Amino acid sequence: MRIPCAMIAVAFLCGCGGASGSASPSQAAAPSATSAGVPKAVDACTIVTSTDAQSVLGQAEGPGHSSHTVSRGIDAYECDYVPSGPSLSLIVVIKTPVLRATFDSERNIFATHFQVNDVSGIGQACYTFGQASNGISIGTVNFLQGPYEVGIAGYVSSAAPADIVARVTQVAVRASARLPK
Repeated sequence: MRIPCAMIAVAFLCGCGGASGSASPSQAAAPSATSAGVPKAVDACTIVTSTDAQSVLGQAEGPGHSSHTVSRGIDAYECDYVPSGPSLSLIVVIKTPVLRATFDSERNIFATHFQVNDVSGIGQACYTFGQASNGISIGTVNFLQGPYEVGIAGYVSSAAPADIVARVTQVAVRASARLPK
Protein backbone atom coordinates (compact mmCIF):
# COMPACT_ATOMS: atom_id res chain seq x y z
CA MET A 1 0.00 0.00 0.00
CA ARG A 2 3.00 2.33 0.26
CA ILE A 3 3.44 2.45 -3.52
CA PRO A 4 0.91 5.23 -4.31
CA CYS A 5 2.45 7.41 -1.56
CA ALA A 6 5.96 6.77 -2.76
CA MET A 7 5.08 7.34 -6.41
CA ILE A 8 3.49 10.73 -5.78
CA ALA A 9 6.22 11.86 -3.39
CA VAL A 10 8.99 10.76 -5.76
CA ALA A 11 7.24 12.31 -8.77
CA PHE A 12 6.97 15.60 -6.91
CA LEU A 13 10.52 15.42 -5.58
CA CYS A 14 12.02 14.63 -8.99
CA GLY A 15 10.02 17.29 -10.82
CA CYS A 16 7.80 14.88 -12.74
CA GLY A 17 10.27 13.87 -15.38
CA GLY A 18 12.85 16.60 -15.45
CA ALA A 19 10.93 19.79 -16.15
CA SER A 20 13.05 21.58 -13.54
CA GLY A 21 16.03 21.71 -15.89
CA SER A 22 14.15 23.09 -18.89
CA ALA A 23 13.91 26.82 -18.20
CA SER A 24 14.71 29.17 -21.01
CA PRO A 25 16.65 32.40 -20.41
CA SER A 26 13.42 34.42 -20.54
CA GLN A 27 11.90 32.20 -17.84
CA ALA A 28 14.99 32.61 -15.66
CA ALA A 29 14.20 36.30 -15.21
CA ALA A 30 10.63 35.64 -14.01
CA PRO A 31 9.79 37.39 -10.73
CA SER A 32 8.77 34.12 -9.07
CA ALA A 33 12.26 32.72 -9.70
CA THR A 34 15.40 33.38 -7.70
CA SER A 35 16.11 36.79 -9.25
CA ALA A 36 15.83 38.27 -5.75
CA GLY A 37 18.79 36.16 -4.55
CA VAL A 38 19.57 32.70 -3.29
CA PRO A 39 16.59 31.10 -1.52
CA LYS A 40 17.00 30.39 2.17
CA ALA A 41 17.28 26.83 3.39
CA VAL A 42 14.10 25.63 5.09
CA ASP A 43 13.17 22.90 7.52
CA ALA A 44 10.03 21.25 6.11
CA CYS A 45 9.14 20.00 9.62
CA THR A 46 9.03 23.63 10.80
CA ILE A 47 7.01 24.83 7.81
CA VAL A 48 4.47 22.02 8.39
CA THR A 49 4.45 21.17 12.09
CA SER A 50 3.41 18.09 14.04
CA THR A 51 0.27 20.03 15.06
CA ASP A 52 -0.50 20.50 11.35
CA ALA A 53 0.04 16.78 10.78
CA GLN A 54 -2.33 15.98 13.62
CA SER A 55 -5.02 18.21 12.06
CA VAL A 56 -4.86 16.09 8.89
CA LEU A 57 -4.25 12.64 10.37
CA GLY A 58 -6.50 12.88 13.42
CA GLN A 59 -3.85 11.69 15.85
CA ALA A 60 -0.62 12.94 17.35
CA GLU A 61 2.61 12.06 15.59
CA GLY A 62 5.41 13.85 17.39
CA PRO A 63 8.30 15.35 15.47
CA GLY A 64 8.51 14.59 11.78
CA HIS A 65 11.42 12.90 10.10
CA SER A 66 13.30 15.39 7.92
CA SER A 67 15.73 15.03 5.07
CA HIS A 68 17.46 17.20 2.48
CA THR A 69 18.65 16.27 -1.01
CA VAL A 70 19.97 18.15 -4.02
CA SER A 71 19.20 17.04 -7.57
CA ARG A 72 19.92 19.00 -10.76
CA GLY A 73 20.46 22.22 -8.81
CA ILE A 74 17.18 21.92 -6.91
CA ASP A 75 17.21 21.63 -3.12
CA ALA A 76 14.46 19.36 -1.80
CA TYR A 77 13.53 19.47 1.86
CA GLU A 78 11.21 16.69 3.04
CA CYS A 79 9.35 15.97 6.25
CA ASP A 80 7.45 12.73 6.85
CA TYR A 81 4.86 12.21 9.56
CA VAL A 82 3.95 8.50 9.72
CA PRO A 83 2.37 7.67 13.10
CA SER A 84 0.97 4.19 12.38
CA GLY A 85 2.05 2.85 9.02
CA PRO A 86 1.60 3.84 5.39
CA SER A 87 -2.21 4.11 5.56
CA LEU A 88 -1.87 7.15 7.81
CA SER A 89 0.81 9.65 6.84
CA LEU A 90 1.57 13.23 5.85
CA ILE A 91 4.47 13.96 3.52
CA VAL A 92 5.82 17.45 2.87
CA VAL A 93 8.30 18.29 0.12
CA ILE A 94 9.66 21.82 -0.41
CA LYS A 95 11.75 22.38 -3.53
CA THR A 96 13.78 25.48 -4.34
CA PRO A 97 14.52 27.26 -6.61
CA VAL A 98 11.52 26.48 -8.81
CA LEU A 99 10.40 28.62 -11.74
CA ARG A 100 6.73 29.32 -12.47
CA ALA A 101 7.05 27.55 -15.85
CA THR A 102 8.31 24.42 -14.07
CA PHE A 103 5.47 24.55 -11.56
CA ASP A 104 2.91 24.91 -14.35
CA SER A 105 4.47 22.03 -16.27
CA GLU A 106 4.27 19.77 -13.21
CA ARG A 107 0.64 20.79 -12.68
CA ASN A 108 -0.15 19.81 -16.26
CA ILE A 109 1.50 16.42 -15.78
CA PHE A 110 -0.55 15.75 -12.64
CA ALA A 111 -3.68 16.85 -14.52
CA THR A 112 -3.19 13.97 -16.96
CA HIS A 113 -3.60 11.52 -14.05
CA PHE A 114 -5.84 13.31 -11.52
CA GLN A 115 -8.73 15.79 -11.39
CA VAL A 116 -6.71 18.92 -10.57
CA ASN A 117 -8.41 21.98 -9.05
CA ASP A 118 -6.82 25.42 -8.96
CA VAL A 119 -7.02 27.26 -5.63
CA SER A 120 -6.65 31.01 -5.11
CA GLY A 121 -5.23 32.70 -2.04
CA ILE A 122 -2.28 30.37 -1.38
CA GLY A 123 1.04 31.52 -2.84
CA GLN A 124 1.31 32.72 -6.43
CA ALA A 125 -0.30 29.54 -7.76
CA CYS A 126 -1.89 26.54 -6.09
CA TYR A 127 -3.68 23.36 -7.07
CA THR A 128 -5.14 20.35 -5.32
CA PHE A 129 -6.11 16.81 -6.18
CA GLY A 130 -7.40 13.80 -4.33
CA GLN A 131 -8.30 10.18 -4.94
CA ALA A 132 -9.03 6.93 -3.17
CA SER A 133 -6.96 3.83 -3.84
CA ASN A 134 -6.89 0.50 -2.00
CA GLY A 135 -8.97 1.93 0.87
CA ILE A 136 -6.67 4.91 1.40
CA SER A 137 -7.77 8.47 0.61
CA ILE A 138 -5.10 10.79 -0.69
CA GLY A 139 -5.33 14.58 -0.60
CA THR A 140 -2.58 16.73 -2.10
CA VAL A 141 -1.91 20.46 -2.31
CA ASN A 142 0.97 21.93 -4.33
CA PHE A 143 1.71 25.64 -4.28
CA LEU A 144 4.37 28.03 -5.52
CA GLN A 145 5.48 30.93 -3.35
CA GLY A 146 8.51 32.90 -4.47
CA PRO A 147 11.26 30.40 -5.26
CA TYR A 148 9.61 27.65 -3.16
CA GLU A 149 7.34 24.89 -4.45
CA VAL A 150 5.55 23.16 -1.59
CA GLY A 151 3.77 19.83 -1.88
CA ILE A 152 1.76 18.45 1.02
CA ALA A 153 0.14 15.02 0.70
CA GLY A 154 -2.07 13.37 3.31
CA TYR A 155 -2.87 9.64 3.28
CA VAL A 156 -5.76 8.57 5.53
CA SER A 157 -7.76 5.34 5.46
CA SER A 158 -10.82 6.65 7.30
CA ALA A 159 -11.92 9.73 5.31
CA ALA A 160 -13.11 10.76 1.86
CA PRO A 161 -10.55 12.28 -0.54
CA ALA A 162 -12.39 15.64 -0.55
CA ASP A 163 -12.12 15.78 3.26
CA ILE A 164 -8.37 15.08 3.15
CA VAL A 165 -7.90 17.74 0.43
CA ALA A 166 -9.77 20.26 2.62
CA ARG A 167 -7.61 19.43 5.66
CA VAL A 168 -4.37 19.61 3.68
CA THR A 169 -5.47 22.91 2.09
CA GLN A 170 -5.83 24.45 5.58
CA VAL A 171 -2.33 23.23 6.43
CA ALA A 172 -1.06 24.81 3.18
CA VAL A 173 -2.49 28.19 4.24
CA ARG A 174 -0.52 28.01 7.50
CA ALA A 175 2.61 26.69 5.76
CA SER A 176 2.51 29.57 3.28
CA ALA A 177 2.73 32.05 6.15
CA ARG A 178 5.79 30.26 7.58
CA LEU A 179 7.92 30.27 4.43
CA PRO A 180 10.83 32.74 4.32
CA LYS A 181 9.99 36.04 2.66
